[in-house]
Amino acid sequence: MLAHHMERGAWLWRLCFFAPFLLPSTVAANLWQWLFNPGTGMINHVFGIETAWLTDKTYAMLAVVVCTLWWTVGFSFLLYLAALQGVPAHLYEASRLDGANAWHRTVRITLPMMRHITGLVVVLQILASLQVFDQAVVMMDFLPGPEGSARTFVQYTLEEGFTGYRVGYASAVSVISFVIIAAVALARMWLLRTREEGGR
Repeated sequence: MLAHHMERGAWLWRLCFFAPFLLPSTVAANLWQWLFNPGTGMINHVFGIETAWLTDKTYAMLAVVVCTLWWTVGFSFLLYLAALQGVPAHLYEASRLDGANAWHRTVRITLPMMRHITGLVVVLQILASLQVFDQAVVMMDFLPGPEGSARTFVQYTLEEGFTGYRVGYASAVSVISFVIIAAVALARMWLLRTREEGGR
């Protein structure tokens, strides 16, 4: 909303949110690996704590999640910004004439007009989460993390097939992964079609 409504400096906000998405995943992972380093990292220094982010099973996956969110939020930001720019201006003008304040315009116009893009973002993030690999592997130095706490679905499949030589089992896991991803995508299509038919 800030990047959409600001007249001056809007390009700077847009750049700040979208710039991380332009980085390769390995670069983002290396950056956050350094930030989470307990000895030289900025996170512990800024907050005055001594947390072993990458070597404690309690925080290892959280570190990967934070890195992934920071890296991928730019794409969702771009989708939402495009959706905001697509909301008809005459709706806001009519609401102002009726006496609606900024909060009412947001709740009654902006959010309902963006429900389709919200559904798309949720589905895309679920699908991306099921395929996370690079960030976890790089941040954990190509290991599954402390006690396997940062092992992702893709990494588990890779380990079973190419390290444990359980090719059949790894293939079955891959098929299950494909079925889950397909089910999420089909569910999104079905919900979208149901809403469109209900709105006619």
